[in-house]
Amino acid sequence: MWLSENPVRTINIIKRHYRPAGVGSFWFESLFTLGQTIFMKKWAAILVLALPLSCGQEATVAPPLIQPSPALPGVIVEAGWLAKNQASTDPLIIDARPLSQYQAGHIPGAVSLPVTDLNGEGKNQHNLGSIPQIEALFGGVGLRMDRPVVVYDGAVDHRPAARLFWALEVHGHPESAVSSGGLPAWQTVSTQPLQQAAPSLKPVTFVAVLKPNRLATELQVLRASSTAGALLLDARPKSDYLGETSGGARKGHIDGAQHHDFADNLLIDTASGTCQLHSLEVLQSLYATLPSEAPIITYCNTGTHASVAYLALRSLGKEVAVYDGGWVEWSANPRLPIQTGQNP
Repeated sequence: MWLSENPVRTINIIKRHYRPAGVGSFWFESLFTLGQTIFMKKWAAILVLALPLSCGQEATVAPPLIQPSPALPGVIVEAGWLAKNQASTDPLIIDARPLSQYQAGHIPGAVSLPVTDLNGEGKNQHNLGSIPQIEALFGGVGLRMDRPVVVYDGAVDHRPAARLFWALEVHGHPESAVSSGGLPAWQTVSTQPLQQAAPSLKPVTFVAVLKPNRLATELQVLRASSTAGALLLDARPKSDYLGETSGGARKGHIDGAQHHDFADNLLIDTASGTCQLHSLEVLQSLYATLPSEAPIITYCNTGTHASVAYLALRSLGKEVAVYDGGWVEWSANPRLPIQTGQNP
């Protein structure tokens, strides 16, 4: 394929003729916006796109190396299903709690991967770490593309399991789920005692297949706030959204964002302090007013609360991404637009 000396012309030529299969128009347009605004020099199209192009054929996103038949009933599984089907489906069960809690007792056969291990370093300590870091963590617990994964936590608010689930999807795992109700729910339905000894790990080489439509950037959020391309959902508490309190440098919310508190996705048992994810029927009712086809970007302060909203929306089949930088990143930049008060 001929590349123009003018990078903008080159980008526009490719944009008209080569959109990767499986990449929505909003995310594709955002990719080119990034190319046009940041890398304005010769060969920018090659460096930014990194897409497999061939004359006369549609480019495709590299699929996972192995695409197994679905073994899980959905991205949310009930504790009863897990207790009954663990032996037959043989999922890799991951405990997302702190290591000390795992060692005190865990589901038999489960491996430990504390969700905080996925965090980056320095100023990125609240965001996902680097690709090599995540690949090493996943490979270290024996995570493979051809084996389904079920994640659980202590079910205080489901943030650990939901965030690990989101990280699995970002890095291309094709079949993962969260066990609703976590360890407390499993204990109520299983006759097996908890284990304290860890299973023998069989490390593998995990190669990520990144899904850019699951991770939103600041640029994509800015574009969504000023156009009708994607819907922004603020998953923080209502007081943060209204601008009464804040976990960032400024008060308010991203311009154009709607509010859906992450806790609304949970059925909370106040007596025990544990929770379960609402049923699909309740979640459908909760998000009934959202446009059916619009891609969604959900955010909170640093991506953890937003991961619960992400899980709920994925269970409904929505096209959704998490803005991991969140309000902490957005509010720190005074040039980015914000609002206070009720929904726009």
